[in-house]
Amino acid sequence: MWAAGVSRRFGEGPLTTHFSPSPVGLGLSRSSWKPRMTAHPDWGTTDHIQSQMEHRDSAQGALVTARAAVQRTRLLGPATMALSLLWLGLTLLGALQTQAQGTIPNWIPAPPLSKVPLQPNFQADQFQGKWYVVGLAGNAVKKEEQGRFKMYTTTYELKEDGSYNVVSTLLRGQLCDNWIRTFVPSLQPGQFKLGDIKKYSGLQSYVVRVVSTNYSQFAIVFFKKVSNNQEYFKTTLYGRTKVLSPELKENFVRFAKSLGLSDDNIIFPVAIEYAAINSMLDQINSCLDHLEEKNDHLHARLQELLESNRQTRLEFQQQLGEAPSDASP
Repeated sequence: MWAAGVSRRFGEGPLTTHFSPSPVGLGLSRSSWKPRMTAHPDWGTTDHIQSQMEHRDSAQGALVTARAAVQRTRLLGPATMALSLLWLGLTLLGALQTQAQGTIPNWIPAPPLSKVPLQPNFQADQFQGKWYVVGLAGNAVKKEEQGRFKMYTTTYELKEDGSYNVVSTLLRGQLCDNWIRTFVPSLQPGQFKLGDIKKYSGLQSYVVRVVSTNYSQFAIVFFKKVSNNQEYFKTTLYGRTKVLSPELKENFVRFAKSLGLSDDNIIFPVAIEYAAINSMLDQINSCLDHLEEKNDHLHARLQELLESNRQTRLEFQQQLGEAPSDASP
């Protein structure tokens, strides 16, 4: 059984709004993409994606260099020209191979949609509603980045025309980011494409495919996009609640690996509440340790005061010439 989410950042994204609490209310602003910053977790980080873009740009740069070399060879003698043309041919071959691959080394290619299961008899009305992103896997996702990912929500609202209005809400520090987009149904129930794709710079295609769901508990969704001639894919494990059974998580991992992904490409975001609770517990434990130290100090001080009081009482009684009936305070 299977599900997923969507994104902005690295130049293709839907409208993003930021809300931050303040003494006078909620502030609202549009976000702007910044290089080398963490992108929407649906697709990984911009560091990872930008390295692929730089790889592609280096191939384009080689082609520009080759064109300039063609002009220069016209001024050379026959022998030198032959060597230059040989070098030029090798350069072009490498550049064309790089462009044909369109990837960095070890890049995991996206599977054809024909290899991705589709939920039988998909019920659009039952699928709508709020989902928690419990698991995420993709060829731009790295396990070492898991600490930066917090659990977020994606809400599907079914419209009269059969499309979904989709809103993802993610907490970044003290800011709340919202991604708003439209999923338009295809001829196959359970498969969608991103609406109004032309407004997303560099985005050439975007397909969403519901792999498996029981509607009330979990869903697994597959996403595939082509951005700036580079294919990305991901799969998301949705839950109606923040906690899913180990069996459902294992099922998600098996599906992700069937797409060619490894454990290094699979993460399970931590629920924000759990992270906050753990932080609070750490603070409480620290306070208790401090109070315990302070209590030990106060106890020792109290013992000193009690002993001092006992000595003072004995001295007072001796001055009065009384024999103390009880030496204890």
